[in-house]
Amino acid sequence: IVYQQLLDLDLWSNYKITFLKLNYFNFQKSRAVRVLQVFKLFIHILRYLYIIITNRPKYIILSISFDKSPFYKDLLFIVIGKLFKKKIIQYDMGQYATDFYNEGNSLQKKLFKFIINNITAYLVQGYNTKKKYKFLIDEKKTYVLPCYVNDSIGIPTLKFEPAKNKVQLDILFFSLLTDSKGLWTALKAIP
Repeated sequence: IVYQQLLDLDLWSNYKITFLKLNYFNFQKSRAVRVLQVFKLFIHILRYLYIIITNRPKYIILSISFDKSPFYKDLLFIVIGKLFKKKIIQYDMGQYATDFYNEGNSLQKKLFKFIINNITAYLVQGYNTKKKYKFLIDEKKTYVLPCYVNDSIGIPTLKFEPAKNKVQLDILFFSLLTDSKGLWTALKAIP
């Protein structure tokens, strides 16, 4: 829904958009890299090169994963894009970027800085997100996209007090519906 909302904005009417769907690795099943995933990565790189050569895009928009294997895959796509002199745009840094950098070894930190220095611009959702990455990325290169929901910067923090004899409980869980996003923890916390 969020991607559809972004595509429905008038921002894109003057652009030809091509998607490269990279659905060859499922972290929910296994974090180990297997031969089949490497083969599929090779196929995706060939498709990526074909799109770059035939469509000649000015911009490449991607969302970097901040877990070891996907990070190296994304690094490879960024390097290829830069070799073809494309402007790389990072779509939303993700909540794990700072953890990945802080917990990474010296090689990961150097590669992270390499990526940061080779990205043309960052598209983030909301002004709070922009503030969050101020120490990592140049604010002048960071642009706030309209969100699917209103930005929460002006919403005061509310204290939750369980209502006595209240039958209805309204909840907004704004995340992907996966175990890794804490869905079950949130549901268990409701009582």
